[in-house]
Amino acid sequence: MLPSRFRLSRAASGAVASLLAAALVSACGGGGGSSAGAPANFRVVEGDGQATVSWTAEGGVQYWLFYAPSVSFASVKEWSKLTGAVSKVGYGNDKGIGSPYIATGLTNGTPYYFAVNGRNDGGDGGPLTAVLSVTPRPSGNAWKTGGSFAGAPTLRGVTLGTDSSDNSARYLAVGDGGIVFRSTDAYPSTDPLTWEAKATLGGQLNAVIYTLGKYIAVGTAGKAWYATTADSWSAGSASDARTDGLNALASNGGTVVAVGDNGRILTSTDGQSWSPAGSIPAGTPNLYGVAYSPSGLWVAVGAGCKILTSTDATTWTTVAASLPGCVDLRGVSVSGSSPYTLAAVGTGATGGALVTSSDGTTWTQQADLGSTPLYAVAGSYDGRFTAVGGGGAIFFADSLTSWAPPATNTAPAQTMYSVTRGNATYTSVGVGGSSGYAY
Repeated sequence: MLPSRFRLSRAASGAVASLLAAALVSACGGGGGSSAGAPANFRVVEGDGQATVSWTAEGGVQYWLFYAPSVSFASVKEWSKLTGAVSKVGYGNDKGIGSPYIATGLTNGTPYYFAVNGRNDGGDGGPLTAVLSVTPRPSGNAWKTGGSFAGAPTLRGVTLGTDSSDNSARYLAVGDGGIVFRSTDAYPSTDPLTWEAKATLGGQLNAVIYTLGKYIAVGTAGKAWYATTADSWSAGSASDARTDGLNALASNGGTVVAVGDNGRILTSTDGQSWSPAGSIPAGTPNLYGVAYSPSGLWVAVGAGCKILTSTDATTWTTVAASLPGCVDLRGVSVSGSSPYTLAAVGTGATGGALVTSSDGTTWTQQADLGSTPLYAVAGSYDGRFTAVGGGGAIFFADSLTSWAPPATNTAPAQTMYSVTRGNATYTSVGVGGSSGYAY
């Protein structure tokens, strides 16, 4: 049975819940079917605002899932009386769901109780599995080894997007040799991704993003590429005809900004045609990272710990910041909801440089993290960040000033050049085809 991943719906309370309970307790009996035994190997794994539920499925059996926050239950009737009770019974209210199933929309820090039962041909529901409880928690504090890449290439960018080949969510990773890999899915379970080589574009690809309904990648010699599916890419073109390498990408949903060597900044509204920014401070060095804050501010960072900002992606201004000992900034990201916060990472005097801001205009240098450079950082909607870097370094933050290695980490001790967050999961890629993930 194929994995299923559908957004949950909440059962109504009061009289509506009573009617639902009656229907579920009877389990659509009378259709000539029969009840099925409780499925074996029932398991629930907590995630970030979600939980992955799995069991050993048998052919022809329709499985229904029941869960509720805070309070356990011993029967469907007890479940139906609980506040926030949720059921998933599949399409048409009777077709069943598949294993694994990801229940989303859960509240971190709240315990949830889960059980599954089964029926054949619309018969009465059989006995529930044992009721299992998990408590969702923020991702980023527990890392695992990710899927492998054929040929062990060095990978420098990763993103989550929708591939037009089947309109499904897929991850893309790019790197040296212009290699492009696509995942076969987007974490339908807690297992690592499976990666397949899809294209070789030449040169070195330094970054990839999904925006404007397509994947966009940039790299050495100023090359830019775009595609709606990982199998077929087209070259973009820039009106400045420069060949300075491009190192990073960001988007606000309507405009894409690429930054690169010798202060090069390009903008595009389609990923195909690129134009140089109208005003860039003289002497701007290599730029390695760029981000967009929904507050309306673009931020670019680079060599010498240079920080530039813009409100229109065309006119850029240098931020005056005192950052003693800071060598370079390699990545920058935005986190949270308004007010939005930003973190930039790179090479410091003794380890990974960390510079933070609560508004994008005033920046504060934090103590270096670890003993190796940091190359990338990704934020989440709820104010958290994860940074990755040399020798497998990973740092997790639940605020701008509280950074620490993850509580558990079995990801490869290899340099990671890129990290992204999608489907409530962090994914990193780096040297020798290494990858990690935290759900």
